Amino acid sequence: MFDVAIWGTVAAWTGSLLTAASVGAGVTYYVFDRRRERRTQAGSVIVWLHPHEHGPPIIKIENRSGRPVFDHGCLVTSKSTKQVVAVRREGWDNSGPFDWPPGDTFEHRDKHTFVNYHDGSEHYLADGESAEYLPDLRYAPAVYDYYAYFRDASGQYWVIDARTHRPVGNRMRRRLDIGPGGIDAS
Repeated sequence: MFDVAIWGTVAAWTGSLLTAASVGAGVTYYVFDRRRERRTQAGSVIVWLHPHEHGPPIIKIENRSGRPVFDHGCLVTSKSTKQVVAVRREGWDNSGPFDWPPGDTFEHRDKHTFVNYHDGSEHYLADGESAEYLPDLRYAPAVYDYYAYFRDASGQYWVIDARTHRPVGNRMRRRLDIGPGGIDAS
């Protein structure tokens, strides 16, 4: 039933399969290595919320990557009604002097881009520099989501969640209207 002249030898089949597996492993390594390299600069841009004594938290961005980042800014959005209800259940509605949104629902979107106001040119964040933004919020800070965005030296846009300090996924980027080409682009 098994004709070597037609099907080849076991050694030929084994060699072909091992060659295909090694090519697949090489391609996989290359793809993941490029991804890791792109994430290195984004991981070196630190984003955090700094408490403010009598107001909302300050969003701070610090570049420690060794290369400049461009088009950086902050984005503050309202949480969904479901998330606001969950935050209320945790007891955040009684914290501090802040009002709570009536009916646990509201809309808010505040975008602040750091630009050179003298000539409107792009402002970059050099290595070791930091920037901060104090948003003007109407309700308790717990009902907002805080993000920072920037374009790295290779041209890729990143959005970092200020609470988790991690890059957000594509689904959240689409919700924030930040595509591969930046703000309000897709």
